[in-house]
Amino acid sequence: MRLVAPRPRELMLSSHLNTLQVLRGTTSCLLVMPMLPPAITSSRFSPPGTLPEASSPLSLTSATTTEPEAVALASAPAAPDTKTADTVANLATSANPKIASLASLGLTAGLNIPHHVAIIMDGNGRWAQRRGFIRLMGHRQGAKAVTRTVEAAAELGVGVLTLFAFSSENWRRPDDEVSGLMELFAKVLKKERERLHKNNIKVSFIGDTSRFSAKLRKAISLYDELHYEQVAMRLNIAINYGGRWDITQAARTLAKQVKAGTLEPEDITEERMREALSTPYDVDLLIRTGGEYRISNFLLYQCAYSEMVVTDTLWPDFGQEDLLKAFASFNKRERRFGRTSAQVQSGSTT
Repeated sequence: MRLVAPRPRELMLSSHLNTLQVLRGTTSCLLVMPMLPPAITSSRFSPPGTLPEASSPLSLTSATTTEPEAVALASAPAAPDTKTADTVANLATSANPKIASLASLGLTAGLNIPHHVAIIMDGNGRWAQRRGFIRLMGHRQGAKAVTRTVEAAAELGVGVLTLFAFSSENWRRPDDEVSGLMELFAKVLKKERERLHKNNIKVSFIGDTSRFSAKLRKAISLYDELHYEQVAMRLNIAINYGGRWDITQAARTLAKQVKAGTLEPEDITEERMREALSTPYDVDLLIRTGGEYRISNFLLYQCAYSEMVVTDTLWPDFGQEDLLKAFASFNKRERRFGRTSAQVQSGSTT
């Protein structure tokens, strides 16, 4: 498989789209870490309360986020973190037929792209059972959807993408299914690490990893050792994750600081709490596949002001068109954050 090294500051769209085809068709793992183009315009990864700098998702310039990155978080929700994408309509003229076909759906013109998108990837088991397959086959097919979705998110200018890969409640599933998932997960992490690094996709794992095997913990730790001078997109993989666990561990962290005398109780604010969470970014859009209307203990704190889209599409069938439909629905929402509609339309922040 050809490796894609960082490219010069400007890339042709045709080259960009061809690069995105490299890993299509991979089916041998639960969660394929996709190979992505290195020079997608980076979002500013703005914290809640600030707007990222507007730019076209097709302006394929070098990313500007540096490590270590200072996270200055606002203490109250404000304007949504979206990325203006007025030129997304240019995708309709793309040589990629899947992108070009979106024009007929009216999904591309003037679309604002959510900064932080989180997805509950539900329906792998049902997809397999409806076809007479074992459940693990559904997870393998779900890997294709992961590749398609990460490609599309990066291509459209999403700043942070968080995928719910394995919940803290999923340990209750049959032992053979869980062991199969863990084995597949360890293999793909080892295989894809260098490619993701070369393409400036910063992968983080959120959740309690202490329960995993030494082999899987080692594969995860190798990602933590990577250094990035620039970041094209942040990809959070939630494994053995639960929203209640996240809030609990954040509270425990702050309690230890109080006990040590480095933090006063009255200094515990929403900003401090957010900084102690596994990911500090408020979710703009939460997508759930498979038709279930529940949040399933996912990013409970971060989703306080998120918009939610539920689709009946099972995860293995999810693709770029489904993602664009979710973005179109997001664009129809009026995000008021406690204000009135009149205040929002007038641009008032009070």
